[in-house]
Amino acid sequence: MGAFLGAGVGCVAVGAYLLCGGEAGPAMPDWALVVFLPGVLVGCGVQQHFGWEGGLRLVSGVVGVGIGYGLGGFVAAAMWVILARRRKQVKRRQR
Repeated sequence: MGAFLGAGVGCVAVGAYLLCGGEAGPAMPDWALVVFLPGVLVGCGVQQHFGWEGGLRLVSGVVGVGIGYGLGGFVAAAMWVILARRRKQVKRRQR
């Protein structure tokens, strides 16, 4: 469930990124740089390592945002489940 929520947040971030023209520059607000960071890092990495430009760089950035937020949501959900189980164990031991 957490991965789906994270991927949903990633889709919203991707939509905003594409509306901004797919560029991260000095004119972009600070909050946007934080939200788009996974896509910007992947896009820049693809450009440096493979020499891809334009559309391929943008697509790899979009996929990077989706995967980044999906993994983040998965980790958050897994931690929530682990904490919930530990709380139940502590309550059982206290009885």
